[in-house]
Amino acid sequence: GASEEGRTATYDLVIVGAGPSGLAVAERVASSGRKVCVVDPKPTAVWPNNYGVWIDEFEALGLEDCLDKTWSEATVFLDSGAEDEKTLRRPYGRVDRKKLKTRLYERCLEHEVRFKEALAKEVKNFTPKGA
Repeated sequence: GASEEGRTATYDLVIVGAGPSGLAVAERVASSGRKVCVVDPKPTAVWPNNYGVWIDEFEALGLEDCLDKTWSEATVFLDSGAEDEKTLRRPYGRVDRKKLKTRLYERCLEHEVRFKEALAKEVKNFTPKGA
């Protein structure tokens, strides 16, 4: 466990990485009453890469206001030929990274997720006896 005020803390779940998935899982698990810790060297830093999402999926998560650009359809390229270009008539959006990071981080704090600023050196699975 992680050190917490001079003693070892025990968590139901430790997540390595404060990316979009890590924070979403941390918040979801903590909201069910579990004790969660996220380990990341810079847990509040804005993500460097861009993220694109299907708008209906972000709406289902209540995150539609975390988009900074939207399109009514998306074009995908499956290979190098013109015949391999396909238009998908499904609204698509680019994520506002700073806004999404802030929203997910605040949701984690609301559910008492703990953050440990560190790099994970080793991960070991622990199964209690009789489990």
